[in-house]
Amino acid sequence: MSYTHLTAYGRGQIQALLEEGRKMTYIARVLGRSPSTITREKRRNSAKGAYVAQTAQQRYRERRVECRPLRKLAHRPLWAYVIEKLSLLWSPCS
Repeated sequence: MSYTHLTAYGRGQIQALLEEGRKMTYIARVLGRSPSTITREKRRNSAKGAYVAQTAQQRYRERRVECRPLRKLAHRPLWAYVIEKLSLLWSPCS
């Protein structure tokens, strides 16, 4: 079984089921996930004891941005140089 990240929809389901008072094992079964995945998600993204799916999704996006390396052409001077040379019909292969 390959690992997949929780989606915004999945987080919404978690929030709805938690509000119904469902247990972690039930939520995990409904989503087809491990109970530890649901427990970690709730612990990681709860604020003041409440789990809000929208806030959890935003935190997820922020964490994903932090862990990604910068692209090679994120260096603006290099980007400008490449664009300039391509506009002069230079080939990157020559």
